Amino acid sequence: MATDYEIIDNFLPSEIYKELHDILLPVNHPIPLMEHLPWMYSDAISSTEGEEDKMLIAFIHMIYAHQPVSPLLEKLLPHIEKLNIKALIRIKCNLYPNTETQKEHGMHTDFEFPHKAAILSINTCNGYTKLEDGTKIASVGNRLLLFDASTPHCSSTTTDQAVRVNINLNYFKK
Repeated sequence: MATDYEIIDNFLPSEIYKELHDILLPVNHPIPLMEHLPWMYSDAISSTEGEEDKMLIAFIHMIYAHQPVSPLLEKLLPHIEKLNIKALIRIKCNLYPNTETQKEHGMHTDFEFPHKAAILSINTCNGYTKLEDGTKIASVGNRLLLFDASTPHCSSTTTDQAVRVNINLNYFKK
């Protein structure tokens, strides 16, 4: 069965993408307002983890969870409006640390009910998102992947960069 998805490269205007990249992946320069961006430790990447997954971790920065919870939302809102969103469910940043060998997380659905997802890659690396039919979408900075997140999918770690970072939006479409 082929999975229905869409890829939009260079989704954000370059100056907004660079600003988000520098906030989420700072390189020796403090970002006003975001100096202490809270990343929360998570030892559960998917709800269908196998034994091997239990050794994999991620860090999460929540942007929207039924209400705004991060100042990053105001940077994203003007640009995600073009996704024809009826209502937001959740927006979160995922940071997957480098692993010596590439690891795939467990297949999962974000929520049990029909909804859409948009995954914005913040950095380019050899990590990917794998869809139900086995299609792997490479992590390319400023690439947006649109798909039905109530279908099984999974993420992976990276081996060629220190971290893999993306922003995951879950929403209902108009």
